[in-house]
Amino acid sequence: MTPEQEFIAIVGKQLYTLRKYRQLTQDEVAEKCGVSRKYVSQLERGEVNASLGIVFKLCTALQCYADLTFTPVESQKKPD
Repeated sequence: MTPEQEFIAIVGKQLYTLRKYRQLTQDEVAEKCGVSRKYVSQLERGEVNASLGIVFKLCTALQCYADLTFTPVESQKKPD
């Protein structure tokens, strides 16, 4: 599994957890986002990569923030 695939899988697991926390079905999330239930399922399983537009819709549906901060990796930080 590539690092990108691992990241997508982690995001998918988080989507699943948030959906369950909000007590929503895949059908309900799909309807709120304008996508199919199958697509939501694929996202949760890390099988597909969502566009930023879909991420925005998912965050709205799940009432959460897309905390996409670009923090440098420790080895890449410049010394003070």
